[in-house]
Amino acid sequence: MKNKMIRQLYMFTLKNKEKDKMEFLKTAENLRKTDGIKRVEIVENAEKAPCDYDIALMLDFDNREKLEAYETSQIYSKLEMFAQKIERVKIRLLSY
Repeated sequence: MKNKMIRQLYMFTLKNKEKDKMEFLKTAENLRKTDGIKRVEIVENAEKAPCDYDIALMLDFDNREKLEAYETSQIYSKLEMFAQKIERVKIRLLSY
């Protein structure tokens, strides 16, 4: 079986959007420099959009091994530190 590309999609709702958004986006931008991540897309929700998230983060990996390496990386740990500032997160893992 062919090794499939993996996309991890996060949708974050911040507890205090005004206070925490810029710090979160700056940390997320550093994902672009992370080995093993093929593509990073960071999207802010439009103010009037009928969605319940503030920021979406889409990460593409060549395979599951690259995803697992990312999940043990320093940048992943920094993003986890935001947990207390996040009201809600939805995570989806897709293969394609």
